[in-house]
Amino acid sequence: MFIVDYRGDQKSTPFIIQIKNNSGSQFFFTCFLKVPSNAPGDTRELAWFAKQLATSTSGYFTWHQTYDLMWADTGPLAVGKIVRPGQVISSQLNAHNEATLTKKTGAYQFDNVTNGAAGKLTVKTDGTIPNNSVSVGIGMSQQPTAAVQATPNNASIFSPATPPSYSVAFSTSKISKGQVLDLSTLSSATCHIKFPSNQHGAIAELQDGNTWKVTYKADLTI
Repeated sequence: MFIVDYRGDQKSTPFIIQIKNNSGSQFFFTCFLKVPSNAPGDTRELAWFAKQLATSTSGYFTWHQTYDLMWADTGPLAVGKIVRPGQVISSQLNAHNEATLTKKTGAYQFDNVTNGAAGKLTVKTDGTIPNNSVSVGIGMSQQPTAAVQATPNNASIFSPATPPSYSVAFSTSKISKGQVLDLSTLSSATCHIKFPSNQHGAIAELQDGNTWKVTYKADLTI
């Protein structure tokens, strides 16, 4: 049994997805959040959860629905690159949801964390940020979900869907946590999970024929 625990704010209710591979084949699986529709056009989805599963095995992924602002020292952002955050700031959609990335004495860092526009997560950059050096973005439960190449004197604004919708997909190619995804390389049989009210567990089963079956539960015990 494989468990990834991305529990951020322990005061909120945890969510859990069980991925069951009953397809008859071994695949790499990922869970990701689609880029918000009004995000900067070159924003990329990241592999929020990733695990290789043999047939007849399961992977478990648990987290809290808490938001983050982040930056990562990526250099040029490209498909396949692993985004490892240099700093993560816990945020809410209506508080502590705006920060400015700067570079002081050679080191990147967030500055001026404040309450920005309601319902939005905003990362600004000042004139000290070089082109093609660093990426900024958002995350959930302390793990990055979307990133965009930072440019100087700019603002990257994200308006996450509420409630969030999660996508589970699989591939024959290796997928690593934090990887910049090329969605065209994932199977077209993508499972979309949107938790009903008062439901915090989901079983996403990949069946024979590579079709998905999703079952929601009030909770799952691991």
